[in-house]
Amino acid sequence: MCLSRLRSLVATCVLLNLVLVSAPAQVREAAASSPVAAPSPQAAAAAIDSLTLDQRLELLRRGRIVREKGTSKGVTAPRRLTLRHGEVEHDAVFQAVDESKWDATFRDGRREMQFRDYWGFNIAAFEIARLLGYPDLIPATVQRYYRGRDGALCWWVTVMVDEQDRRAKGLVAPDAPAWTRQVMVARVFEALFGDTDRNLTNTLITPDWRLVMIDFTRAFRAKKELKPGIEKQLLQCDRRLLDALRALTAAEVERVAGRWLDRWQIQTLLLRRDAIVAHFDALVATRGERVVLF
Repeated sequence: MCLSRLRSLVATCVLLNLVLVSAPAQVREAAASSPVAAPSPQAAAAAIDSLTLDQRLELLRRGRIVREKGTSKGVTAPRRLTLRHGEVEHDAVFQAVDESKWDATFRDGRREMQFRDYWGFNIAAFEIARLLGYPDLIPATVQRYYRGRDGALCWWVTVMVDEQDRRAKGLVAPDAPAWTRQVMVARVFEALFGDTDRNLTNTLITPDWRLVMIDFTRAFRAKKELKPGIEKQLLQCDRRLLDALRALTAAEVERVAGRWLDRWQIQTLLLRRDAIVAHFDALVATRGERVVLF
């Protein structure tokens, strides 16, 4: 082989070797420098909405807190936290209020003996609603330790309006009968939980007109009777809910909510349950099942 041909062959081999070595690096460099499109807000929201309840609870329990800010509403100074777990990021509300008074007087002149404002009631409300078959009525809520305090961490709900704003704006649900059924179910839970501090801002409405109840820190009053006036609002009930209420036992409530409710609170909840069931049984007897139950 002549020297010129040998030099040409060596040069070709060197060039091929450079191409083989440098190509992967060039590909990696190009891939790294190419911008990756961020998901659209709609796609991100759809991904969050597709999470199962267990996945939401996992994020609430194990998610790393990456941001924090206050909330625009709420007298108990809740904090809005952004959680990240793996590739998932979502907000939650942290409430740590725990206040007790033997005799509390409110701005409207009401007085309440043995007053309690307690974050744990939020978790109890969620767990009991889930037990009764309504896991989406109240946002997923867990106990979590944050900034030196235990509290309730509640899934942040994407909201169109709350009930106060809906009424102020004159908004009407596109499916009025479906909306009425949701309102009737919510009223039953309000009565069951013995919530003395419900207000219109505690009822949220999602963009698809799903009703969501929040903020139960002043619920679970140790009272046997239903709160005044609530029976007049209990006009209809979901058959499934009424059956679940009939079957509810103290042992089941203790199992899911005994960490945040004492025995007397559980006992009075069941007494209110008895009053609700008796109320609807009486309505069925006088007005008929087709009118009262859906």
